[in-house]
Amino acid sequence: MERAERLSPDEFWERIDESERSVRDSAAAWPSYAVVDWAGPAMVGEWAFGSGPHAIVHGNPLATRRDVDDVVLAGLEEPHIVVRTGDDDARGTVHRLRRAASRPGDERDADGAPPDEIAEVVVGSTPVLFEVWHERDGWWAGGAYHDDVIVIEARGVEPETIRLCRVLDIEPFLRQRREWIARLRGESAEPENG
Repeated sequence: MERAERLSPDEFWERIDESERSVRDSAAAWPSYAVVDWAGPAMVGEWAFGSGPHAIVHGNPLATRRDVDDVVLAGLEEPHIVVRTGDDDARGTVHRLRRAASRPGDERDADGAPPDEIAEVVVGSTPVLFEVWHERDGWWAGGAYHDDVIVIEARGVEPETIRLCRVLDIEPFLRQRREWIARLRGESAEPENG
């Protein structure tokens, strides 16, 4: 098995620049949503270049990761919200994401379990009903606002306390992502080259 060659810092940041340009190019055509008045970091998460999904991560992007003993990684106990937008069915998307996040031995029925509750989440200024599935350490919710399917994954907050707004300027979310990546690498965030 061959080992992948490590990118130089310049090559690495060139790839980040390319991905940011792709996000910018698609951000206007496909909506994304963020939590109103979020006090912590909020950044671009997974981003399919097309109709979806697009995600804005609120809090530490690693907060959903677990080690092999199912122990929360150090420092990741704070509230965490991922708001995904796409054009798929909300319930089907939640079930797919729950199944992908399950660990061996999980007893949850990720394939078609009915929601545990219906909660109201304000999107823009409109109350929207979301189906909510509770987990032992958080919850998933799915709903639709106009033609946008919105799926929320959260921990440390209650569904009814969340207010969402449409992202009109993607730059602050790209900037925070770049700064977070630089901190992980022990570098300063390089300016975007293009």
